[in-house]
Amino acid sequence: MNNLDIRVFDIEANSADPDKVSAVHCIAVAKLDPETFDIEGEVELFSSDSPDTPPPLALDSLCGADVLVGHNTVAYDMRALSRAFMLPSRDSRLGPEKDNPMGLLPSMDTLLMSGVLYPHLRLLDVKSDCGLR
Repeated sequence: MNNLDIRVFDIEANSADPDKVSAVHCIAVAKLDPETFDIEGEVELFSSDSPDTPPPLALDSLCGADVLVGHNTVAYDMRALSRAFMLPSRDSRLGPEKDNPMGLLPSMDTLLMSGVLYPHLRLLDVKSDCGLR
């Protein structure tokens, strides 16, 4: 396990619906130490505001990983990246394109993991919890 290349990432895009994303504004990528899970080095930031590191350059960093980790990566991030950068599924053996649109690598989705680890916690209904209608 100590030679695994684990990358944590998050994206910001122009739509909350991954199927309507047309632009990715920012992608942050960090490499994790596989033994301690501490961040190794600096967090890489790929931003549409930076001509030297636009978001598409993040794909090289992501595709170089053995495992990707993120929050809501399955339902949102991978689908949004695939849509924004018009990426085909790389390997049909990884499942239908809608389930794994980037056809990338093994990934760990902390949103899905949280439901397994903490099944007694309910998702917040912000409107009702805050008394909004």
